Amino acid sequence: MQVFQNICSKIFSLILIILLFLIIYLQHGDISSFFLPKAKDPEVTLDHIKQIFPNAASFQLATAPDVWGKVLDPSGKEIGQIIVTFPYANAIEGFGGPVPFIVGATQEGKILGLALLMNAESESFLEELSQKKFFDQWNGLNVTEALQKKVDAVSGATMTSSAVIGGIQNRMASLSGERPPAASIQPARLAKNILAGLVLIWASWSFFFPQMGNRYRTWLLIANIVVLGFLNGYFISMALTYRWLLNGIPWAGLPILAVLVFWILAIHIGTNKPLYCAFVCPYGSAQELMGKILSKKPCMPGWIVKLGKHSRKVVLGGLVFLLILGCNFDLTYAEPFSAFLYDYAAWSVIILASVFLFVSLFYPRFWCRYLCPSGQLLDLFCKGTKQAEQKPEESDMTFHKTMILLLIAVIIILLLKPHLPVFTSGTAGNDALSVIHSRKSVRKYLDKPVSKEVLYTLLKAGMAAPSAADKRPWAFLTITEKTKLVALSEGLQTGKMLKEAGAAIVVCGVTSKMLPGPEKRFPEISREFWVQDCSAVTQNILLAAEASQLGAVWIGIYPLEDRVTFIRECLKLPADIIPLCVVSIGYPTGIEKPKIKYDEAAIHWNEW
Repeated sequence: MQVFQNICSKIFSLILIILLFLIIYLQHGDISSFFLPKAKDPEVTLDHIKQIFPNAASFQLATAPDVWGKVLDPSGKEIGQIIVTFPYANAIEGFGGPVPFIVGATQEGKILGLALLMNAESESFLEELSQKKFFDQWNGLNVTEALQKKVDAVSGATMTSSAVIGGIQNRMASLSGERPPAASIQPARLAKNILAGLVLIWASWSFFFPQMGNRYRTWLLIANIVVLGFLNGYFISMALTYRWLLNGIPWAGLPILAVLVFWILAIHIGTNKPLYCAFVCPYGSAQELMGKILSKKPCMPGWIVKLGKHSRKVVLGGLVFLLILGCNFDLTYAEPFSAFLYDYAAWSVIILASVFLFVSLFYPRFWCRYLCPSGQLLDLFCKGTKQAEQKPEESDMTFHKTMILLLIAVIIILLLKPHLPVFTSGTAGNDALSVIHSRKSVRKYLDKPVSKEVLYTLLKAGMAAPSAADKRPWAFLTITEKTKLVALSEGLQTGKMLKEAGAAIVVCGVTSKMLPGPEKRFPEISREFWVQDCSAVTQNILLAAEASQLGAVWIGIYPLEDRVTFIRECLKLPADIIPLCVVSIGYPTGIEKPKIKYDEAAIHWNEW
């Protein structure tokens, strides 16, 4: 009964936390995939390709699992081959989710290198792996050799390195048609997980039976530091929360850590007492041990005590607010926990951890009490210590209510105005050749309107096309009203996608602007050049849509008389306007992929 009452007392806070997590997800992820598997195909740009092929000018991704894509130089000559590991290795996850990458090879199939794509792993870990030449271990191998090569996971970055190894094996297997090597049990990793599970059981026993557990508390603190910290790198952090929120929970890769997180949340909610901070956290344990060194400690300055009442809330609120705004940064640097993985931790994190360990000599658990955002987040699931419950202060309650009201106000603003800018560190990669080779016919769209500003961009790009004698015999009818889009979809057999589109552009020829013109410098047949002129316009619109992260498809109208008549009647076109085509436009769902259409047999030199 008490557990049920505890849960009911937190309903409001839990709903608030869920809303905050949802807002952060919406700002950094795609809502269309919220209830789908988390793995999402990352964008491949020319910049990624140039990491392996510096002279690359364009590329074509493979359209089948058993073939290579192509890399071309500025003259169009093939200079290498590429494959990507997604979606074939999406099920293999690192610490923060899948670790997709590109494999580059010579035309003979010898691997030249790897180029990582967008992922949620810690930057410092990836940099350290790169410095240790981990990603170079497959260079010079062919497909079969790379598939069979045994590479050990790197201690300290086990999940990340294992994801890369698994990605190589699965992708090489799909390329060659062979089976990937059976996953072998790693005794060392299994032993570490078993030890972590035993330490969690020990900590839980000490939590429920404190009188007996206190006898061995020092040994529990040491076990937390050694087993959970240095051996496994298991700790709850803002970085972990953020990565799991966006990429899902890697149950297969981190089963003990996943169980630890949910067990701790269950204890916090059910008992109103903090299990993690007091009995499990490796860094908290290290601070407590440091605090035991000096028996006499100075008194904490009063201004620190006063500020400390709200400092953790301010730190957590600041980080959450930045994430809500869409700011993209590595949360690993915001907390000292990754210092346990010292081989891969950034120096700034190691310094941060060292400073507050030193401070703990004089002021026990200073980080935990006054700065830790993860501890504050966990405290939202419990009321805190008995002492805090016995002596609640009115100012604390007022601050708590004020913070909740401010968070609710932020959520309401974001829900009413979901187009707040999202700041990312990635590059768009919309150079001309990449856009050309990435263009595809898109018929599936998200339920999202296309703004007039974007449509003007497409129209300007279209009118930059060349035309015979610079006559520019074109005009455009832009459709944004849903009723008209639906009417077009019902009247055009090949235009069914228009009912889901965000907009459409009807590209038309204007007879009064067509050749030969009043000067009659060209023969009468030159009038038909308008088809080529408007076709060039249409291709420019399609490429501009691709560069603008839109999807589009060309729906042919002219010269089929029944279609021309339908468009004239449906859209009330004047007599001197001839519709050439309709371009359906919207935000793509990501289903359609570009096709490799390059065909050497279609090329002739000098003579047929």
